[in-house]
Amino acid sequence: MVLRKAMFKLRRLDLQAKISLVLVAVIVPTFLVVTVAENQLTKPVLEEEMRQVGIVSGKTLAAEIVSQRLHQQPNPTPAIEAYLQELLYLQPNIVRMDVVMPDPVTGAPKLVASSVEDEPGAPIPNIQLIDSVISDFTTDEFGIGQWIVQVPIELRRVDPKAPHKFLGTVRVIVSMKFINRILDAIARTTAYAAAVTVVALILALTYFLRKTIQNDRKLRVVESRNVELSEQLHEAQRQLMNTEKLAVMGQLTASFAHEIGTPLNAIGGHLQLLQEELDRPSAERSERFEILQGQLQKIELIVKNFLQSTAKPSSQRQLVDINRLVEQIFGIVAPRLESTEVETRRELD
Repeated sequence: MVLRKAMFKLRRLDLQAKISLVLVAVIVPTFLVVTVAENQLTKPVLEEEMRQVGIVSGKTLAAEIVSQRLHQQPNPTPAIEAYLQELLYLQPNIVRMDVVMPDPVTGAPKLVASSVEDEPGAPIPNIQLIDSVISDFTTDEFGIGQWIVQVPIELRRVDPKAPHKFLGTVRVIVSMKFINRILDAIARTTAYAAAVTVVALILALTYFLRKTIQNDRKLRVVESRNVELSEQLHEAQRQLMNTEKLAVMGQLTASFAHEIGTPLNAIGGHLQLLQEELDRPSAERSERFEILQGQLQKIELIVKNFLQSTAKPSSQRQLVDINRLVEQIFGIVAPRLESTEVETRRELD
């Protein structure tokens, strides 16, 4: 019994291990595929959002320069840089903003304001004067993606037909570092969710497996009980059959007394006739003795059948001589017919 329980526990543990491996083999790759697909779908959307942040920030700064007439001040750098700091505070993903305007003397692009103070001797950013929004996706020295957005500073005329005048360019650099953090967080969250899902499913399957085993044990107990009840039912059926046999024996006993009485009466009648016919020819005497012998054989057959009544009778078929059977019947009832003076006539085939 102890060995059987130990084998049962080993089988259950082996089944749990197989289920756990199947769950890990199915769920983990599924979550990985979902994570990769989610990153591939989410990343372009977030990158486009960051590009729009750069464009909106550049246009906001350009509109502020035009509306506040900062380009007309003798030294617009302090005012523009102050506004740059406000934009950087509102948009932490922006790593740098530069404002370029044409030099009043040479007309060449000149860096007017920047959110980053370059070291002395550092190369001046190559920013051209443009008339439309330009955006390029590149990577910095650390391999992190970034958007470089250039927005023109446009002075609109009152007359719609008059040509537009471009006062300079605002360059905005938006880093994808925050986006990468979001994607990494999504990947970690998906990994945690996969681990938690696997553990939860294993625990749930273990619970239901235990319930199934308990139900199986209960089912086996019920089945064993059903077997016992079936045996009791069969025993009761056997006892009932014996009771029915006893009842049949009672009925057979009553019919036996009736059946055996008829041959005995016939034998008694023939013996009485034999006493009266002692002076008759010997042929009739021999016929009487044959009738007596036949009736005695019939009594033996009745007793034999009575003793075998408890056994199942087997159906048997045999050929019967009808003429002989009729002669035997008339021979049995002859004394009664003669005593009542009944005449009989037989025409047999």
